[in-house]
Amino acid sequence: MSPIHKQNLEGGFFGLLAAAIWSGHSPVSALGLEAGFEATDLAAIRISTASILLLTYLLTRRQRIWGALTWPRALVLAACAGAPYSLIQIAGLNFAPMSHAAAISLGAVPLFATLLGLRFLGSQPSPLRALAVACLMAGILLIVNNQTKDFPNAWLGDLCFSLAALLWALYAFLGHRWQVAPLQGVALTSLLSLPYLLVYTLLLEPRINQVESSDLVLQVLYQGALIGGLAIYSYSRAVTLLGLEKGALFTALAPVGMMLTSILLLGYQPSTTEWLGVALVTLGMVAALLITHPNHPQTVGKHS
Repeated sequence: MSPIHKQNLEGGFFGLLAAAIWSGHSPVSALGLEAGFEATDLAAIRISTASILLLTYLLTRRQRIWGALTWPRALVLAACAGAPYSLIQIAGLNFAPMSHAAAISLGAVPLFATLLGLRFLGSQPSPLRALAVACLMAGILLIVNNQTKDFPNAWLGDLCFSLAALLWALYAFLGHRWQVAPLQGVALTSLLSLPYLLVYTLLLEPRINQVESSDLVLQVLYQGALIGGLAIYSYSRAVTLLGLEKGALFTALAPVGMMLTSILLLGYQPSTTEWLGVALVTLGMVAALLITHPNHPQTVGKHS
């Protein structure tokens, strides 16, 4: 097997793994909100759990964690994938339906990644790739324009989800540009998000002790271990191996998984329009993945 083929397979594996984890993010977060948590609680659970899991790495590899990164750069990465991202993403569920979260917060990441590539990397997408991204965006619009009558403030949720998508794209772009290893990025995100726990404890109203223990365990496992740790690592690894634009495309698979997860966990019943939108998003993602970018040959990525 050639190195490039092996690299593509490994990148595809990590991209699919990240998409699978993200598929349950909004449904599990919605379950948490229904159980009595607030977005502030879920963000605290994510940060504290991920930090505990990474404690050994943080304590024994301090020099490797920082590498050549400056404080400002590290803080920017933490803002893109740490507490601010989590708060914005979960808060959007208070205003807009689950389908909007599925379509925008993850489906729009490839669009922002493409725009960042155009602006800062000088990439020139082929007409076929542009058509694939257009198909993806058409699917997002179909989903977003559905069920807005039942959510008068859906635009606020959509704004939150759009900002979350931009943050994810920025995290991948900046981490790739600054040569941040995947595990290094996870560790830094957890470490620099810890001050939020102080604010949460002293200034906010924690509700963690007011919910059922089973609900708390579910959120600890999903928000902390999977979303706060494994998903960020897998996403970074896919971008490292496949490049920014192709690595980010895997996030467009999550809306399909998120719709299915919502059906299983929440009893959600998608409309025909939503299914059509999800189909277009997936078709656009698959088509874009199959198109090789002529101006950006792949190189073997850096391992953490």
